[in-house]
Parts: sequence; C-alpha cells; structure tokens
Amino acid sequence: LVLANAFFVAAEFALVGVRRSRIEQLIKEGNASAKVVYQAVLDLDRYIAGTQLGITIASIGLGWVGEETIAKLVEPLFAWTPTSTLARHSIAVAVSFFLVTFLHVVLGELVPKSLALQNPEGVALGVGRPMRLVVQLFRPFIWMLNGVGVLVLKAFGFSEPPAHHAVHSVEELDILVRQSHQAGVIDDFEQQIMHRAFQFSELTAYEVMIHRSQTKALDLSKDIETVLEEAVSSPYTRLPVYEENIDNIIGVLHQRELLKRIYAGEEISSEKLRNLLHPPLFIPETTHLDDLLEAMREHHTQLAIVIDEHGGTSGIVTLEDIIEEIVGEFQDEYEVAQPPIKESGENQFLIRGEVRLDELKDRFGWEFGEEEEDVGTIAGYVMNRLDRTARVGDEVEAPFGKIRVENMARLRITLVSVTLHESPVPSEDTEEAKHTEPTETRNVESA
Repeated sequence: LVLANAFFVAAEFALVGVRRSRIEQLIKEGNASAKVVYQAVLDLDRYIAGTQLGITIASIGLGWVGEETIAKLVEPLFAWTPTSTLARHSIAVAVSFFLVTFLHVVLGELVPKSLALQNPEGVALGVGRPMRLVVQLFRPFIWMLNGVGVLVLKAFGFSEPPAHHAVHSVEELDILVRQSHQAGVIDDFEQQIMHRAFQFSELTAYEVMIHRSQTKALDLSKDIETVLEEAVSSPYTRLPVYEENIDNIIGVLHQRELLKRIYAGEEISSEKLRNLLHPPLFIPETTHLDDLLEAMREHHTQLAIVIDEHGGTSGIVTLEDIIEEIVGEFQDEYEVAQPPIKESGENQFLIRGEVRLDELKDRFGWEFGEEEEDVGTIAGYVMNRLDRTARVGDEVEAPFGKIRVENMARLRITLVSVTLHESPVPSEDTEEAKHTEPTETRNVESA
C-alpha cells in the first residue's frame, strides 16, 4: 500500500511537471512510451483524478490494514511491561500509528515527489502505461467524482475549472528564463534576447526613436545642388525630406533610387526629386513596437515618422531600431568600435551602457546597493537613479564613485564614464590594521 501510494504520487507530479515539447520530441524519435504520456498530458484532468483516487484508496487502506497489522506485531514486544493487556494494546497502537504515518509520509509522499520533480520526464515515461490501465479500470468512478466535484463548485457559485495546461504568463516566462540563466542552461546573450523579447510589446515609439535633433533629413527648400550633395554623401539609405522645417515632412527618399538616376546621366531637378519621394508613414509617440512593426509591414517601409500630440515631428524610427530592441545594438562600418570597458585615465573608465552590473562587480568589486536587484545594466542603474529620461551630461553618485552619461542613442544610454572616489591616505591605525587583519580576512574568504 505504501508503494501504491508512492506510485500515484510520483505519477501525479511527473505528469504535471513534464514538458510537452520534450515529449513531442521523444515521439519524433520513435519512443513508444512517449505517445502514452502525450495522451495523458492531453487528458490531464482525468489522469490527475485517477492519481487522486489511487492515493486516497491507498491511504485509507494503509490506515485500515497497516495500523492493525503492525499493532499485532509490536504488541508482544511490550509483554514484559507490568501493565494490563489494554494498556499494552494502547501502546502498540500508538507505536503502530507512528510507524504507519512515518512510512506513509516519507516513502509514500516525500521520496516519490522528490524523484518526480527532479526527473519528471523519466518518471512520466515509466508510469504512463500503468496509469493508462488505472484510468481505464476506474473510468466510471473518475467520471462520477469529476461530475460531482463540478456540481459542488457550481452550487457555490464557481465556474467549472479549466483544463490543466502548461500555460505561463509573460512574467512567469521571464522568471523561468532568469532561472535557466542562473542554472547555466542558457548563456548571457540568449537570456538578454529573451528578456528583451518579453518587454518588446511594452515599448513605445517614443522610447526607441531617434530624436528630431539627431535626425538626418533633407530640406527641399534649399537649392537642388546642396540637397543632392547631402543625399549622396549621407551614410543612410533612407532620408526624410521636408520643406522649410522638419515639422513639414513631405516624403522619404531612397538613396539607391536617386543614385541610379544620377549614374544614368539624368539631370535631377527639384520636381524630379519630389517625384522620387515615397509617402511617409506617420505614427504617434504612444504607438507600441509590435503595432509599429505591423504597420511597417502593411506599408512596405522601413522608416516611420514619429509625431507628437501637436502633429509636429518628434523623431524617426527605423526597422533597425526596432530589431535592436531585441538583439542589441548593431555597429556598422561608419561607427567606431567602442570596447565594453575602457580605462580612460587614473581611476576613470568608459563603459558601454549594456555592460551588466554583475560583470562590473566581479571585475572591479563595485557595489551598487539596493538598485542592483532592480536593474541588470549600468545604463539601467543610471536611469533608475535619475528616475527620468536621461540626458548627456547627467551624473549620479554610486557607492564607488561618480557615473556620468557621455552618449545616448535615441532615449537610451549607450556610454557612461565612471570616476572612482579617491582612496583616503592610510593612517597609522590603518597601517597597524593591515598587519593584524589578514589572517581574519583569509579565514572569512576561505569560509
């Protein structure tokens, strides 16, 4: 009965914990037992009811048969005591109750549960066929018990419980990714990509746009020679075009189309250049990136004009900007490579915004205080300390020194400088401490 209880407990935890994707993979590999487990996972409510029925029957049977049986075996051990038969029987029953409970909890509950949690796949493959037989044998009882349970819930105003599915919210998936990263299952880059993907739909165009002050655009009101020179020499393949001021964008010029006509010997006038313009895609600042990406697909464009609440140009967003929110910053041939961490002087460093706090902590021993739990990168740390959108030149104090924003891409911090606090001049007491503390320090470190 203890083993029967252990079987049903293990089956319950294994079937709930096993990953469906892994079972599907085993089926493709030709594992016959995986097909049985897959059917159980698809009909999980009935199988869980079967395990509960088995656990209940085994527990009742263990209490009914086991206690009396063990009491009879134990009672002769107390024959030497100068007590009445009733007293000896009572002691034997108490000892029997303790032994039955101990066996039931340890061997019938804790051990099988731990095994199933540690290896749900292997346990599920082992219990799949026996559980299918149990469910088939007790099908009428399981159906009746499930039906009565649903009626009781409805009587109290509750709806029928949904079927068991391994469905996780975005927040739960993010936690699972973090746990997998901590366990070494996925590396830093994979963890960052998945985390950014989870946050993708929450970002708006305003948060990732290139501000109007940093936008390279062409003013069609200038003479055509100047406009053409700016267009041809630009490192960008798509350029917004406006008249008079950047709030009056009239189209987007594709540099490749312009170059084709120039190399073909055509004379480009203002009117011809205007005819080359593509209709711009205007989107509000509050547009979420998933909606923006869909709009770009529908309009067959890779550049959108972000407008503010007054209809003026706030900035632009390109397809590259959107992709970078998931995979990180791209660096093209026009950008100078910047190492993640660079020593720029005595007690001074230049650090890219995406460098993680734990990397700085491991390398330099820097402590970031309570904020370290809320953010992952030094850029996030600065933003969290500022509690607003950062600007170049902003400074924050850290326990180890001063952090200054040196460069930004759109609204994100891409480069910061760190100036460490100057170490105090050691006093005589400090010098004495150096000779008395090393042993204690080594002991702490070794501990």
